[in-house]
Amino acid sequence: MIITREIVVKINESNFSYYENLGYDIAIGEELMIPVELLSKGSHFKIKCQCDGCGIQKDVIYKNYV
Repeated sequence: MIITREIVVKINESNFSYYENLGYDIAIGEELMIPVELLSKGSHFKIKCQCDGCGIQKDVIYKNYV
């Protein structure tokens, strides 16, 4: 289960079109607060997760969680 609910991403050339297509009015260099579920599938951001079985919490790279 994902514990982290929102994350701040910095907009750059590689992710600009992805977030623009999601409907955000942004510019390169801005920071954007988004729900974790809107991260791209290949994102390297670390999120906090908790195991449903044993309850252990740990930081995991989002693309590895997906």
